[in-house]
Amino acid sequence: MTAGRLPGITVAVARHGEVEFIDSIGYLDVEHEVALKPDSILRIYSMTKPVIATAVMQLVEEGALTLQDPVARWIPGFAHLRVMEDDANPTLGTVPPAREVSIRHLLTHTSGISYGFQQAPGVCEDSYRTAGLVGPTFALTYPLDDLVDRICGLPLAFQPGMGWRYGLNFDVLGHLLEIISGQRLDTYLTERILQPLGMTDTGFSVPASERSRFGPLYAVTEGVGLNVVDPVQNSPWTRPDVVLSGGAGLVSTAIDYLRFALMVRGGGQLDGVRILRQSTIAEMTTNQLSGPEMPVRWEGVPDPALGHGYGFGVSVTEPHRFGCIGINGGQVWIYPTQDVVVLAIAQTFMDFSASDAFIAAVAPS
Repeated sequence: MTAGRLPGITVAVARHGEVEFIDSIGYLDVEHEVALKPDSILRIYSMTKPVIATAVMQLVEEGALTLQDPVARWIPGFAHLRVMEDDANPTLGTVPPAREVSIRHLLTHTSGISYGFQQAPGVCEDSYRTAGLVGPTFALTYPLDDLVDRICGLPLAFQPGMGWRYGLNFDVLGHLLEIISGQRLDTYLTERILQPLGMTDTGFSVPASERSRFGPLYAVTEGVGLNVVDPVQNSPWTRPDVVLSGGAGLVSTAIDYLRFALMVRGGGQLDGVRILRQSTIAEMTTNQLSGPEMPVRWEGVPDPALGHGYGFGVSVTEPHRFGCIGINGGQVWIYPTQDVVVLAIAQTFMDFSASDAFIAAVAPS
């Protein structure tokens, strides 16, 4: 596959709410020559974030919280955060935040919380890297409550609302969902989103009975080709006690995730089941960044074409689109003007070449 760079990929296109095409090519498991199929169970990483945003916005609709609410209302440690006075100059130390981190800041990655995996320079990113909050394949290394406590002890990269930094915001939101709903995150998502949408193969771990539909995660080493970085037998996603990561924890199938995307395309409704109001979906999929929050920066490099809604990246240029990307090499984009949904999911860690090529080939111009 592509000169040994791709084990397999599943792609799909839907137009006007109808699935026009869905197919897989290549292998789920290269060594054992297990074919990849549209119902293969795959790690979807950050494609988890829109699902979590949907859950948060359900609570907003119900009046359980508002986007302006300070996170410290439920997580006291957020009242004691510190901010790097200048993230590029460690000698200046930290200062108190000028404003409290809000739910909105978490949903838009404008809180100043980081991840620790980006190559962007700065004290904050280095602090997160040293703290080791995520493992080498991005499973969380601490339970959610412990993870959030550790985040509270790390500096923010900037004053809340004064920049954009991809970080563990949605894992904090996952913990908040548990606190506010009184349910485990997996239980809440199953009852309120996954079961109503018929997403029967989506969850935080792969049941033993379905292990044959789950494969290794691969990475590409230059000059060597594919190598396994997360084998099935040792994968955190095969453990029932896996930490429930709101930022990157779900496994799903292309069939399941396409149903989620079609619900978003349908204004919060699919097959007569309403998950969110149409106005809420419109808000989530509209760029919410302005002023110093713009532009979005990846690895410290600005992307002037991309803004951010709640859980979704949003194009601020033509053609208008919104969607998300996972570090498994997967992505989904919705083009509302043309009423098209495009999905591509691979299992190649940090390699987007195959999904980029498919999106470019079929996306509306």
